[in-house]
Amino acid sequence: MDINDAWIGACRVVLGGEVGGLEQFAPYLTKYIESPVERVSALSGHALSVSFPSYPAEASFISNDEMARYNQMKKARLDINQVKDIDSVLEALREQIIYSGNIVIGNSREVSESDSIANSQFVHRSVRIYDSKYVAYSSDVRYGDHVFGCDKGPAPKFMISSTHTHKSVRGFENIKIIMASDAYYCANLEECQNCLFTFNQKSRRHLISNCQFAPDEYAKLKAKLLEDVRSRLEQKKSVPSIVDILRGSHE
Repeated sequence: MDINDAWIGACRVVLGGEVGGLEQFAPYLTKYIESPVERVSALSGHALSVSFPSYPAEASFISNDEMARYNQMKKARLDINQVKDIDSVLEALREQIIYSGNIVIGNSREVSESDSIANSQFVHRSVRIYDSKYVAYSSDVRYGDHVFGCDKGPAPKFMISSTHTHKSVRGFENIKIIMASDAYYCANLEECQNCLFTFNQKSRRHLISNCQFAPDEYAKLKAKLLEDVRSRLEQKKSVPSIVDILRGSHE
């Protein structure tokens, strides 16, 4: 299974059906996450990805897998005559400093256009991903599984377009949900299950707009909402986000 297959599987689990291939949703999934920044290797001229946008404008880069070649060519060593004062040392070092991108370490494989990846498999267009699998268009995820368009998620599983999802599973368009499951368009939930458009709740279930529903009635309303979400994603490749809702926007 590749990353696109994982996306299709996640949509079936979270949204109840397929909506199309992963790449079609790149603008939507990257709307609020920290994306890799593209640079060019000073050694090979090949494109590489770095985690942060705030490097100096004149900074030089190499890919992490070019490190051995770089070390053979140049050593970060100062001539004794350059060690006069702090300014002279800084000036000499400035000419030798080079940054590394495409950092993929540990038990990692099938990683593309990503940086700061450790012990992770099937990762695409993401940064700072650790001990995870099937992750795309995401940042700062640890112990994740089937995570798409998410930011700052300790142990999210089958999560789409959400942020600060701590040990939560099966969610879509959420902010700050802790040990929650099956949450859609929610914010600030803890140990909640089966919630739609729900905010600031703890240990509750079958809520819609913070109101309690019978399980069968909740299931009918949830199915209707997900049908609408899938239709919009198929047609427009985007839906209003939880951030849009909290801002009062109708994008």
